[in-house]
Amino acid sequence: MDQRVEIHSTSRADINGKRGVATDFLYIRGDKAKWRYTVQLDSGEAFKVKRSNVRALDKTTQATKKKAKEDGGAGKGKKGKGKKGRGGRK
Repeated sequence: MDQRVEIHSTSRADINGKRGVATDFLYIRGDKAKWRYTVQLDSGEAFKVKRSNVRALDKTTQATKKKAKEDGGAGKGKKGKGKKGRGGRK
C-alpha cells in the first residue's frame, strides 16, 4: 500500500481528479463488486473507492506534473511544434 493514486469516474464529482495515498484495501471474499481502496486525500479526507475508480500515479508522472506546476506551466501552448506549425508546406 501507500501508493499515490488519483480518483476518477466516480458518481461524486467533487472527488474526481483528487489525489492522495491508498492506505488500505477492503477485500470481501467472493464479491469483487464490494472491493474498495481506502484513499487518504491530500486534503486529509478519507474515502473508500472502487478499484475501477482509482488510478495509480507512477513516480515519473508525479515528478513531471510537479515540475510543470513549479515552472508555472511553461511549455504549454508553444507554436511551431508538429506538422501544423512547420509552415512552408502547401
